[in-house]
Amino acid sequence: MDLSLLLLLWASSILLAGASLVLMLVLIILRWLRSIRMRRDKQIRDALFHELMMAGEEAGEQADVPETLVKRPRITAQVLLEFSTLVRGGELEAALDKLRRAGAERRILALLTSRNREDCLAAAEALGFFGTEQARDALTNVLSRRVSLRLKIAAGRALLAMGERPDIGDLLSAFDIDDTVAPGELSAILTAIATGEPEVLSHRLEQDIDPPSVRAMMIDVMGRAGVYGALPLLLSEACNSDVRIRAAAVDALGRLGLPEAKETLAAAIDDPEPDVRAEAAEAIGQAALVDLMPALEARLSDFDWGVRFRAANALVELGEDGRKRLRLIADGKGERGARTAALVLAERAMA
Repeated sequence: MDLSLLLLLWASSILLAGASLVLMLVLIILRWLRSIRMRRDKQIRDALFHELMMAGEEAGEQADVPETLVKRPRITAQVLLEFSTLVRGGELEAALDKLRRAGAERRILALLTSRNREDCLAAAEALGFFGTEQARDALTNVLSRRVSLRLKIAAGRALLAMGERPDIGDLLSAFDIDDTVAPGELSAILTAIATGEPEVLSHRLEQDIDPPSVRAMMIDVMGRAGVYGALPLLLSEACNSDVRIRAAAVDALGRLGLPEAKETLAAAIDDPEPDVRAEAAEAIGQAALVDLMPALEARLSDFDWGVRFRAANALVELGEDGRKRLRLIADGKGERGARTAALVLAERAMA
């Protein structure tokens, strides 16, 4: 082999080995720097958390948080969110006062425009605690910007936490909701509204201007929030032409557990759509409507497995009479209802 070729191969191997060593050294240095940064962040986090914990005890002393502890707004926002899960009332307000005096709000407002999505989310959630005009304006502006859905949801929740009541139409229009599927994150916003001002959702539903997926989600959160004043509306929506709305309304009626829903649930358990029948069967059990026990028995032979299963479980929920009937059905030979009844009884260890 030519000597020059051997020298070239030798030099190439030396260069590759050197490059590998340099790369390894760079990775080690980066990891070392990252560990230093993580230790420093933890020290700042712990020190800031301690300052906030002491805020309530130092009330009236005007002891300020050192500005060095709020120079990293993401850490400040994260500590505030964690702190807010532990304390409420005067202690939280005292901690917020210390953060305001240290200029934390101004830094968190700037973080809201960061290119890092997680930074923006932390900022939006934290700003909900400050309640200033600047925070309101910044969060309202987020709803009109081309940003991620998660950030818009966080901004909407923060505004609601501040006591703001943005128009629900403006909120919904900011989310670019598809006609077929409502984003799951929207449920948090609607739940906050249903808990604080349920009449807003009721009025919006009565207008019938939103996609069926959104209307179904509104109905669902009203049932989960226990909005008993929405009973007339739910009874009406249980007859809606859209299956998603019917199913959501029937489910909500079951959660409310009111006897006034008996006739509506009796009709719903014979609905052409299996999703509605299944929800109706479960709702009858939740509402303890013993008079509808024969309707549940009839659904044990339904062609849809989900309907049969929920009907059997509903019979169990109706007490000893329901369990007795389920045992009798389970003694049948080979029928779908008998198999379903036996399965549910075995699952509940009641056979």
